[in-house]
Amino acid sequence: MFEYELIQHQVRELHAQADHQRLVREAKGDRRGLRRLPAVRSERRAARLREC
Repeated sequence: MFEYELIQHQVRELHAQADHQRLVREAKGDRRGLRRLPAVRSERRAARLREC
């Protein structure tokens, strides 16, 4: 019985880790997606200012 409970606990831990990693990946993806556009715009603005 103890071994069964231990295995169940390990399975829960693995699921929790997998969920966490997925959330981290999604968060990173969202940040990249949101940051890319403003960064590109600011780089263009900087280039225009340098030209002037």
